[in-house]
Order: sequence, then C-alpha cells, then structure tokens
Amino acid sequence: MKGKIKRHHRTEMTPEAKALRELRLDRQLSIREVCRQLGKSEAFLRHIETGRRDFPRKILLETILQVYEVSYKAFRHKVTAVREVESKLGPKEELKELIDRLPEDKLIIVQAMLKGVLEAL
Repeated sequence: MKGKIKRHHRTEMTPEAKALRELRLDRQLSIREVCRQLGKSEAFLRHIETGRRDFPRKILLETILQVYEVSYKAFRHKVTAVREVESKLGPKEELKELIDRLPEDKLIIVQAMLKGVLEAL
C-alpha cells in the first residue's frame, strides 16, 4: 500500500493546503476548472484543500501548480506567508480559523456548545 493516498475522517487544514487554496483563488480559478484540466474529480481537490486527503506528492503538486501558472518556489513563499499569519492570530481569529475548518455537521455541535457557554455567563 506504499504511496496510497489516504482519506481522513477528520480534517487538518495544513499551511500547504491553505496556500494551495489561496493560490487558486488568487488566480480566480474554480475547483471545477482546475479539476477539468487535471482530469480529476472536484472532490479530489476539495479534499486536498480542506485536509481531508493527504497533501499531494511533489509531482502531482507541480502539475497543479502548472495549472495555476505558479512556480514551486512561489508556492513555498505562500506557505511561509500563511504560517506567519497563523502565528500572529489572536484567540478570536484562531477560533474563526478553527470554525472555518469544521464540517457542517460538527459546526452545529460547536454552535450549540457556544450557546450553552454564553447562557451560563
């Protein structure tokens, strides 16, 4: 099973996944358009960007970056920028980031918990 891409039940949006998503959005490319050019399903890229799927190996990453018309070096710079922003987040911003990562079914649970905390105050 060496080299097999893993799908996760939990999401872990890494700085690399965030950078890849930001680069796509910077180029105003839709997931549909990118995946059409890659010959992949929309879920494929969506799962990479949300951390549901392992981040692609360098060969596939370079293919994606070619569609974005971005060099690997520019991608690494974007990853560094994402890490710097994340390290400067305050509690409120960090909470927003965490909420953005949650799937809809888990978001409902967190919402109910927060309402309970606010009512207890």
